[in-house]
Amino acid sequence: MFIGLHGCGESKTVCDCEMGGFVIVHAPKGEVTEIALTGAACRDAKANCTDDRRGGDRFIAGCEQYTIAGTAAGECSVHVRTKTNGTREEVRTIEDHRDQGCCGGFEVAPSSAWEIPIGDAGVSPVTDGG
Repeated sequence: MFIGLHGCGESKTVCDCEMGGFVIVHAPKGEVTEIALTGAACRDAKANCTDDRRGGDRFIAGCEQYTIAGTAAGECSVHVRTKTNGTREEVRTIEDHRDQGCCGGFEVAPSSAWEIPIGDAGVSPVTDGG
């Protein structure tokens, strides 16, 4: 959805977009020690710490929230290593929606698959990363 704002002879478009282009990893503070990304959809992507006070465009171990933006269409495998449960892998499909106006881009499909809960969310690890 977009809202067109017109006035004084200028035209501006303000987009009200969902967060579909991001994968969010939620974890208890101090639990995540590493996030590795593989696959065509996240070849040049990074897992960035987005905690309020520690955030930025880099990985920091121990954050409670990380964002990963797909960089192409295809699959992105997110390998999350934690202190207590080893490594687990989650695969997300990223679709190319760059032709869909101001909210277009690379988006997680289905859009409900944007979150990867770790630890307190009650999700068990897939593999033991030793």
